[in-house]
Amino acid sequence: IQEWNSPDFQGRETWPFIALVVALFGAAWGSRLKFDWTLFLLTGGTFFMALLYGRNIAVFAVVAVPVLCYHLDDLLRQHGWTLATRPRVSAGQARLNVALVALVAAGVLVYCAGVVAPATVAQAQAQTLPVAAVAYLNQAQPPGPLFNSYNWGGYLMFAAPQYPVFIDGRTDLYGPFLEVYLDTALARPGWPATLDRYGVRLVIVEATSPLDAALQAAPGWTQAYADALAVIYTR
Repeated sequence: IQEWNSPDFQGRETWPFIALVVALFGAAWGSRLKFDWTLFLLTGGTFFMALLYGRNIAVFAVVAVPVLCYHLDDLLRQHGWTLATRPRVSAGQARLNVALVALVAAGVLVYCAGVVAPATVAQAQAQTLPVAAVAYLNQAQPPGPLFNSYNWGGYLMFAAPQYPVFIDGRTDLYGPFLEVYLDTALARPGWPATLDRYGVRLVIVEATSPLDAALQAAPGWTQAYADALAVIYTR
C-alpha cells in the first residue's frame, strides 16, 4: 500500500516535498531569526514522519509552510524586499477579487456536479469494482462465510452488507491478520486450511488471481460466477 511506504525520491510527485524541505532549511539558515526548539521539534518530528510514511507528507507541509514563511519574510527584509501594505483595496481590485472567487466557485460546482452524477459514479465503479458479481450475490444469496479480495472489502460492506467481509481496506485495524489474508489470497502453502479454519464457503476474488487458479483445481469448490473482473466460488 503506497501511502504506508517511504517516499520514492525518484518519482516526480515527490519533488514538491523535496523543494519544500530545501526551501525550509535555506530560509532558516539565511534568516536572522532563531530556529527555536519548538519549531525544531515540530518540523523535525513531522519530517521524520514523512520520511517513514508518504501519507505524512501532508502533515509535514501543514507544519513547515508557516515556519518557512516566518523565516523567509525575515530573509527578504534583510535585502529590502518588502511589499508595502495597503489599508484597503481599490474598486478595481475588489471587482477582480469578486470575479476570481465567482470563477473558482463556478468551477468547483461544475466539477462536483460531474463527479457525483450517478452515471459517472456507476461507470467508475464498474471499471474497478465487482458490480456485476455483487449483483449475482444479492440475487442468488449463496451461503457464507465469505472470503473476499482486500481491494473490494469496502465496496462489499456497502453493496452486500448481508455478507460480513473477511478483510477490508483498513489495514491498520487488521494488523498481523493481514498476513493470514495474503497467504490465502496468494494461494501460498496451507491456504485451504485457512479457509477451513474460518468456515469459508464463499469466495469472491479477482479473475486470474492466484487464488482463482488454485480454486479451479481444488476439490469441493465450484465456480458459480465469472466475468472479466471477478470470480465467485462456492463450497
